[in-house]
Amino acid sequence: MLTIILSLFAALGFSISDICSKYLLENGISNLRYLFWSHGVLFLGFTILFMIIGTKFSLKFLTNGDNYSNLTKLPSGKLLLVLLLATITSFLGLIVLIYAFKIAKNIGYISAVVGTTSLITFLLSWLIFDKQPEAIGLLGAIFILFGVYLISKCEN
Repeated sequence: MLTIILSLFAALGFSISDICSKYLLENGISNLRYLFWSHGVLFLGFTILFMIIGTKFSLKFLTNGDNYSNLTKLPSGKLLLVLLLATITSFLGLIVLIYAFKIAKNIGYISAVVGTTSLITFLLSWLIFDKQPEAIGLLGAIFILFGVYLISKCEN
């Protein structure tokens, strides 16, 4: 139950962020200016703040018990490659998303289509982690596809 509550809280945060993004983009902030400040400078500041809080108060859910110097060490080997892949794909996805927000008439549709992240993750986890899907999960995936189809038929 806690995971559902946390997920809904994250969804609320992302929704507010999306609305703010659209507002900023419609009021003269360029895509890269927005990205530089919101996901660059300010994210870095919040990350450092949470690193300090997490190590000072030994918050394992933030640090896995690592001290500050271990948190700043770059992983090596396969973990570094996976980190680079995650960074590059996330960054490119964010660039595309910000542009989609800028040109969309209704960002609710963009957010709904981006919601297919759960479907893609569901399918990729099946392939990569060999997690066999349950029938109810497959039914949910079909509903997601149907919802995206319906959204694609909207005019505004």
